[in-house]
Amino acid sequence: MPVYLVRSTLPGANAGDLRAAVDRATYAAGQMDRQGFRIRYLQSAYVPTDGWFGSLYAADDARDVRLANERAAVPFDDVVEAVRYLRVEAGSEPCPYCTG
Repeated sequence: MPVYLVRSTLPGANAGDLRAAVDRATYAAGQMDRQGFRIRYLQSAYVPTDGWFGSLYAADDARDVRLANERAAVPFDDVVEAVRYLRVEAGSEPCPYCTG
């Protein structure tokens, strides 16, 4: 399943704002998954020095990722296909939603 990066600019966001955005995005993606969309929220990162916020999703289509963020009322600049690299420790389970 492809991975998509949602790029956002959220200058001045605090930890509570970010936690709420992630909670809403996770909920929206889960709701969509239950409705038959193939989408999973994976993770987010925030760079406070410039307000950059990025979230990764596994989904069939970028349109589904846009829709999840719209439903979650999380502002975003764009959605692009990405490649997710994870270092997997010996003996651990690989990510079931990661390509590669």
